[in-house]
Amino acid sequence: MLSEKTFFNTINTISKGEIKQNEINNFFTSATALLINASKKSNVKDNFTPYYYQPTASICCFLVSEKTKANYYLMYDFYKNEIIFHTDLLNWENIKNLNDSFWLEFLEMSQTHNFKFRSYSGPFYDKEVTPEFSANYKSFIFNLMSVYITAMLESKEERGNISFGSLEIVWTPKNEIEEVLDQLNVAFKSFYRFNYLLWKSDDIRRQNQNNRKKK
Repeated sequence: MLSEKTFFNTINTISKGEIKQNEINNFFTSATALLINASKKSNVKDNFTPYYYQPTASICCFLVSEKTKANYYLMYDFYKNEIIFHTDLLNWENIKNLNDSFWLEFLEMSQTHNFKFRSYSGPFYDKEVTPEFSANYKSFIFNLMSVYITAMLESKEERGNISFGSLEIVWTPKNEIEEVLDQLNVAFKSFYRFNYLLWKSDDIRRQNQNNRKKK
């Protein structure tokens, strides 16, 4: 419980504007411990390397997956007074390969724990034809698929330049400590599985290409 108490005590101190180096160090140490603990509880067959960013508008540390190269961030936003856990979606073009059983499980989790999809640069569309896409819809699947489908209509060259978006879960310091920790563990496992399946699909495609070249 030491790292958990340190994490929340540090955030309470920082939220009051007391951003001293020892508080920053305490945040990095405790937040990293929480992420490592979440990765262990997820029981994934992967190794993670911790990193951190020096504070700007937020203070953030993250783990990098050795296998998929995806990053898993735990941060505190000074201005919004929010604790955020998120991961960027890599290999997003493989979303089409996710099966219905995965979506059923993930969407149930997203409703229970309030997972969000945040787009970085989409959806990509003609605003005169589909102005409805400009609205901020509550549906997780609609927000994600509107970006995915419109992005896939771009040329292959343009798709390579698209920064797709992220999965995230947000709390305030007012949330109960146990609630945050429980949801962090659930989110880590769910977000990792999402990115892993996207990576695995790409890995299988590369292996098939290599096998065809050997024939």
